[in-house]
Amino acid sequence: MKIILIGFMGAGKTSVGKELARDLKLPFIDCDQEIVNSLELQSVAEVFDLVGEEGFRQAETEVLAEILKENSLVIACGGGVVSDPKNLDLLQGSKSKIIWLNAGFDTISERLTDDTTRPLWRDKEKAKELFMERQPIYKNLASFEIQVDSLRISEVAAVISDRVKGD
Repeated sequence: MKIILIGFMGAGKTSVGKELARDLKLPFIDCDQEIVNSLELQSVAEVFDLVGEEGFRQAETEVLAEILKENSLVIACGGGVVSDPKNLDLLQGSKSKIIWLNAGFDTISERLTDDTTRPLWRDKEKAKELFMERQPIYKNLASFEIQVDSLRISEVAAVISDRVKGD
């Protein structure tokens, strides 16, 4: 079983993914961390500073293609994975459960208030535009969606676990 978590930055994909993988006894891979590792850098911000968003997105497609060759794992994708049509094709063809962690912009804003590590959060107005652009893409791509605003990490992981075990 391959489970892919999608959603905007700050929705909880990495935290939920780790918990879910532990619950299901599956390996966990964070796409953003794999990109950072593949470029032998320290952070997503460093990747953006060094190669820009375009370079990051190119590395993201390469890393995603490699990760999707694996079976039986939980994958947390970066929020912008849906911005490249090649990634959408990869995800749609992956025979995976794609789960959208849907958090409202106010919730994301609250969670990321003091976060300086996310390059695309530096400009809040631009982040809001990206949020609005990506919502319908997440919705169309997802096998199912979970509204995460009022749920704890463990609750989101439990909902997903129950759902995928039932399918």
